[in-house]
Amino acid sequence: GDPTIRQGRRTFYRNTASSRLSYRFGRDDLLYAGFLWGFLRNDDPQEENNDRYEPRLGLNYWFGPKFGVETNATYTRGEFDQDNDFVGDPSDDFKNYAGSVRFIYRTKTRFSIFAGHRQAYRDFDNDVGDSNDYMVYAPSAGFTYVVDKGLNVRLGGGYFYQDVDDEEDEQGLFGDAQID
Repeated sequence: GDPTIRQGRRTFYRNTASSRLSYRFGRDDLLYAGFLWGFLRNDDPQEENNDRYEPRLGLNYWFGPKFGVETNATYTRGEFDQDNDFVGDPSDDFKNYAGSVRFIYRTKTRFSIFAGHRQAYRDFDNDVGDSNDYMVYAPSAGFTYVVDKGLNVRLGGGYFYQDVDDEEDEQGLFGDAQID
């Protein structure tokens, strides 16, 4: 079943706090560092509690008015905890390492095209469950259109390959859409 669907009316608490420091050193050049901490606490002993710790770094740099690069890296630590009388399949704690790079070419002031690559590695601790580690490779391409100052639309797509330890690998097309 879907673990995000709750069957009872027991109280739970979910909180997320994040911070980010940014340094802008050019019109579109930016260096940032951030941290996110989140937790879920359940009054129901049959639901898992969890904590998430996530430091992140990023750099956007433009070599001139037409060519730029955006990079980021994130580390996530996920920890799960169950009550002593928990009867379900417990989740494994994990470490996740993710990063991306996007090369951008501005064709006009409001329109740009990009080619990029995202990669993530999930490393399960395997103290309680039987989760398999995996690596995901995801090259992509697309475009960004600046509708108005502060309103951007980004559309893209690509192909992913997920290399799963001791299981069948997965692969396929994916689409991306973002409005900010």
